[in-house]
Amino acid sequence: MDFYPMDHARYPAFNIVLDAAKLGGTYPIAVNTADEIAVSQFLHHKIKYTDIPNVIDEISRHHNSSTYRDIQDIQDIISNTSQKTLELCATKSS
Repeated sequence: MDFYPMDHARYPAFNIVLDAAKLGGTYPIAVNTADEIAVSQFLHHKIKYTDIPNVIDEISRHHNSSTYRDIQDIQDIISNTSQKTLELCATKSS
């Protein structure tokens, strides 16, 4: 098996996910949620495939990390991020 260096230009979302993991806090929750929503929007022909990393990046850059104490806090972060992601995808409708 051969492994080649990651082509970061070809897979831009990979860097966003790595950055979110390094930042910690609620960034991984926000990035994962944005990714799930953006992919769903693509599969429903609402955005272009190439919009997915742009949507994830936009959500990540505007996310304000916070602390969470319990599952309700996490659900609130997911709900808020989902809403923001859907709103952003609506502006990119293909």
